[in-house]
Amino acid sequence: MSHDLSELAPGVVLGDYELVEILENSADRVIWLARQQSVKRQVEIHFYLGDDRELFLETVRVKASVDDGVMGLVYEVIEEGHLLGFTREHLKGESLQEMAERGARLTPLEISRIIRTIAASLERLEVRGLGQCRLDSSRVKLDERQVIRMDNIASPVLDSSMGEARHSIAETLRTILQLGQPGATRMSSLLDYIEGTGGRQVLPWSEIKRLADQVCQQLTEPASPPAAIEEPATKVRKSNALLVMWLAIAFAMVLMGGFFFFLTPPEQKPRVDEIVFIPEGRYPRPNGGLVELPAFRMDAHEVTIGEYHEFLMAYRDMDDDERKELAMPTQPPAKTSYRPENWQTIYRAALENGTHDGRSYSLNVPVTGIDWWDAHAFASWRNGSLPTELQWWAACTRSTAKGESPEWSEVASLDSETPRGLKGNAAEWLRESSVNPAFPMNHPQPVAAGGSYLRPEAGAMSREWLDSKSVRRADLGFRLVYEIPE
Repeated sequence: MSHDLSELAPGVVLGDYELVEILENSADRVIWLARQQSVKRQVEIHFYLGDDRELFLETVRVKASVDDGVMGLVYEVIEEGHLLGFTREHLKGESLQEMAERGARLTPLEISRIIRTIAASLERLEVRGLGQCRLDSSRVKLDERQVIRMDNIASPVLDSSMGEARHSIAETLRTILQLGQPGATRMSSLLDYIEGTGGRQVLPWSEIKRLADQVCQQLTEPASPPAAIEEPATKVRKSNALLVMWLAIAFAMVLMGGFFFFLTPPEQKPRVDEIVFIPEGRYPRPNGGLVELPAFRMDAHEVTIGEYHEFLMAYRDMDDDERKELAMPTQPPAKTSYRPENWQTIYRAALENGTHDGRSYSLNVPVTGIDWWDAHAFASWRNGSLPTELQWWAACTRSTAKGESPEWSEVASLDSETPRGLKGNAAEWLRESSVNPAFPMNHPQPVAAGGSYLRPEAGAMSREWLDSKSVRRADLGFRLVYEIPE
C-alpha cells in the first residue's frame, strides 16, 4: 500500500471533503482538517500509514461503535485511489497540554471532574472488552463551556504504552493543579493512584472514577445545605430532641439574617406541566414502512429538575415495599439510589437560578445525568412509561416545533398541542433496547433518541445505541408517555 501523501494540499477535494489544513504529521499518522461539503461541517481526516487494511477497517469499526458523549465520533471510511483513511469529529477547545504550556491553573474540583470524565469513558471501554490506543494530554480538550472531550482511542488491541499515557495525563494535571486550595492534597493522592507513584499502586479506571466522584462530592457538598436539598437514604424518625435542635438552628439563622432563604427558595417560574395527545393512525417506522399505533399521551417536554426533585422527596418517604415496586427485577443490585451525580450542586444551582458547568440552571431545565433505571423508577412513580421507538417516531411526525433551537434552555411551553424539545436540550431514553441496524450481528442495546445541546446536528429522529442502561451523561434525560384506556 502506497503511503505517498504528497498530492494532499489545502483545497484538494476527496469525495465529499475539501482539505483545509494539516493538523498533525508524524511517523505513524497524518491528520488533516477538512470541510464536509454536503453538511457544511468541519471534520478531521485520519490517513492510514500502515499496510494491514483489515486491521485498519476493524479499528474503524470499533471506534465507530463508541458514542458516549466524551470520545469524539468516528463517521466513515474514505478510500480515494491509494489513499485510505477515516473521518472523525473535529473536537474544539484547548487541550490539557496547551493549558499547561500557557501556565493555566485549575481548582481541585475542576481537576476531579476531568479525571472522573476520563476514567468513566475508559471504564466503558474496559467493560466492553475493548483495547485502547495511547491517550496523552494533547488529546483531552475543554471547550469554552468547560465540556470535557477526548480523542476516540478505542481499539481492537491494547496499546502497550498505556502506562506512559497514564503518566502523561497525571503529570499534566499536576502542572495545572492549583495548590493551596481545599482538596489539593487529596487530588495529588488521586493522581498518584493514576500513575502508581508516591508508593501507591496503579488503580483500574473504575476505581479512579469512584475516588474522583468521592473527592468531587466532598468539595461540592456544602457544610450546612438548605433543608430542601437534604435527601437521606432512609426515613428519619423525628423526636423531640431533633425538633429542639432544628429550632435552635432556625433561631441562629434568624440572628444571621438567613432564615428567609433557609425556608423559602428564590422565586421560580411556575412549573410547566403539560401533556399532549398523539392520535391513533399510521406512522412511519424508524427503519422504513408504516405501522398502526393506538392513541397515547406524551409529556410536552423533558422531565425537569423540579419534577425530579419531587420524585426524590417522595422516594425518601416511601417504605421498603413501596420502593421495591418502582425497581425493575433486572435492576443491578449495586443500584441503590436514583440521585443523579452531583445532585446537591445541580439542585442548588437550580434553586438559585445559577450556573453549573457553564450552563444556566433553574427548576424548569431538563434533569440530566439520568440512567435508564432512574428514568424507569420515575415513570413507575408517575404511572407512565418511557416512549417506545415507534411512539417517539410518531411524536416527531406530529411536532410543529420545526424552528426550535437545540441549545440548552428551559423547557418550552409555547405550544401545548405538540411535543417540544425533541431535537434539542437533552437526548432522551427510550423504553426498549434494539439492534443497531449498522451492526445487525450485535445484541440489542439501550437506545436514546433526539438531539441535544452537545449534538445539535443530530435532529429529532436520530437514535443512539448506548453501552448499557447505567450510562449517565450531562446531555441525557427523558420524558414519559401514558397509555389511553380503551
